[in-house]
Amino acid sequence: MSDKQPVMTCTVSSQQFLASQMMIDVKDYKPGDITVKTVDDTVVVEGKIEQKEGNSIKTQVFTRRFMLPPTVNLNGVTSALSRDGVLTISAPKLVRPLPLSLLLLCS
Repeated sequence: MSDKQPVMTCTVSSQQFLASQMMIDVKDYKPGDITVKTVDDTVVVEGKIEQKEGNSIKTQVFTRRFMLPPTVNLNGVTSALSRDGVLTISAPKLVRPLPLSLLLLCS
């Protein structure tokens, strides 16, 4: 197993509709080597590479967990892998309906 860990940054976006955004450098991994899932209020990112070297197999594994703020729509979490190996996980803000006031006019 290798000591090399992916370089990671976690940033909170200031965009209007985005509550949270995480970016992970996973350039050594292929899309099929990475899984992203939500478990309760946490995003779990896992990666695994197996390379055969002669009579042995070299395995590289990582798991990262990011707790999401309560303002995030958990059903709207998305991930995208760029061509240069940066995995971006975006979590939209929870949209709450605005309360409507009812004004009754009595005559």
